[in-house]
Amino acid sequence: MAMTYKDIQNLAEVELKIDRFNLGEEATRTPNILMRFLDIYRSEKIILHKMNKKLDELKKDKWEYYSGKASDEVYNEKPFDIKVLRQDLDLYMNADPELSDLMYNIQTQKEKIFCLEKILRGIEQREFSIKNAITMIRFEAGEVT
Repeated sequence: MAMTYKDIQNLAEVELKIDRFNLGEEATRTPNILMRFLDIYRSEKIILHKMNKKLDELKKDKWEYYSGKASDEVYNEKPFDIKVLRQDLDLYMNADPELSDLMYNIQTQKEKIFCLEKILRGIEQREFSIKNAITMIRFEAGEVT
């Protein structure tokens, strides 16, 4: 199931918060958090691959439609009586609402994946944050290392 960008943000905010008073448990939670976000990342990447595949298919269909090479059935369903010159095909395809919507959705999906990549890097650094918190607590308690 796809998650929204906000869902990912909210989950990260909850899962990545480090309880300063329970650092041992936080350290043991890190692998579970990593696996959870890796699973989300993998799912979102699969969605992106499917969207890109759909984009390729839709581009082909739209190219055939605007170049006048689609089947008669297509034109019966959605008439198009304009003769488009080869150099103008990109203009029509870029303005096509179906293509534009799908490309927007792909860009949004890429943003989610970028966010997940940053979260995964943060999880990898989580152990250092916990170690630094322990060092700071010891320092505040007057321990010398």
